[in-house]
Amino acid sequence: PFGYGLGYTDFSVGKASVKVNGPDVEVSARITNKGKYKGKETFQIYVSCPHGRLDRESKSLAGFAKSGELEPKKSQTLKVRFDIRDLAGFDTKSASYVLEKGEYILWAGNTSTGNPQDRRPSERLEAAALITVSEDIITERCSPVCPLRKSLPLLTPDACAARPKAVPEMQVPVPARLTLNPEYIHTLEHSGKSPEPNPDPIVSAMSGDQLVRTVIGGGTHGKDSVVLAIGASGTTSGSLYEELGIPNVVLSDGPAGLNLTPQIVELPDGTYKAARVPEVLKVYERYMFGAAGAGMKAQMAAPSDGILHYQYATAWPCAQLLAQSWDRELLRSVGDGIGKEMEKFGVTVWLGPGMNIQRNPLCGRAFEYYSEDPVLSGMLAAAVVSGVQSHSGKGCSVKHFVCNNCEWNRNYSSSNVTERALREIVRHGQLQYGQRDLC
Repeated sequence: PFGYGLGYTDFSVGKASVKVNGPDVEVSARITNKGKYKGKETFQIYVSCPHGRLDRESKSLAGFAKSGELEPKKSQTLKVRFDIRDLAGFDTKSASYVLEKGEYILWAGNTSTGNPQDRRPSERLEAAALITVSEDIITERCSPVCPLRKSLPLLTPDACAARPKAVPEMQVPVPARLTLNPEYIHTLEHSGKSPEPNPDPIVSAMSGDQLVRTVIGGGTHGKDSVVLAIGASGTTSGSLYEELGIPNVVLSDGPAGLNLTPQIVELPDGTYKAARVPEVLKVYERYMFGAAGAGMKAQMAAPSDGILHYQYATAWPCAQLLAQSWDRELLRSVGDGIGKEMEKFGVTVWLGPGMNIQRNPLCGRAFEYYSEDPVLSGMLAAAVVSGVQSHSGKGCSVKHFVCNNCEWNRNYSSSNVTERALREIVRHGQLQYGQRDLC
């Protein structure tokens, strides 16, 4: 089951305590290491939403917390907080997010199912509270943007979870958030509005040539190169630094660490080129054909042409493996390590993390994504980004294209999805990625 994990020791999860303060919910429990070896445990909170006019999944992950490394017989109290309004579902008829009235069952434990058969007795999930919302609350109004052209068959969700007995029952007054009603404008021509004048005095004073260099970039070769990051996925221009004080922006591919040419040659004139050695040539093997291959080889240098340098970056575990830890502190330390290497190699923006939802095991890039769950993916990606951004001037570019779940023929991908599924998955991931962890 989702959330299930093996270890070298066993844990017990004490009786959960639930506190509510308006829409804010806090669930806490004491975690105890009952085994013979030290280890960590994950405390997980799920919610069963009422089936009103919107069908809902049987349980949704609302949040989780990871213990520290506990010695045998040691305990730690873990707390999970969430806003119950984050559980709102998207109603396509009214184009709004609605927290429906009814009973919300809170579940606490260390796996997504409460059936312990064929597993260790310590693996469990138990009802912790029953929260009643007295009326429908619209948390956000939207405008329809991607209606389906054809009908799409949908899976039928399981029946509502049985109403638990002998758990605290709470009535939650849920104040509505500031209701938003965004407008979606595809182009200025469609909107009928005139473009606003550029308010930035630096951009307004730039010449046409300077603007062009800002847009198309200057590459990493020749006199325009001001970084050692050979193999970077793209750059802006280093020539604008002395003219306007605009530094070069260097992008390195990811998402399992920095993807750079591992060996480079420092030439007598102070410039750098990729080393023409078997290890580097093998990396670009599929591009080494015809005129393109000859051009790439011409941009390389033999080790004897100058001084050979090594710029090996750390090959971090892939996102899918990191996500198995459910450990935000661990992933933040990974982001911190990536940020340190960005400083070392002169990289400004790391093209990662990958945040697509794992929808198909045959997706060629599923290993680059965290999970099939948006909350887990959002929290862990936020932790990595926070670690990178702890280094001044270093940033991330979250990828890939929305709803990407294929590898072959990517330029002609078609992802057929309902607007509700698209909005709820993206929004639940964003709430964890942006609101809680970064702001």
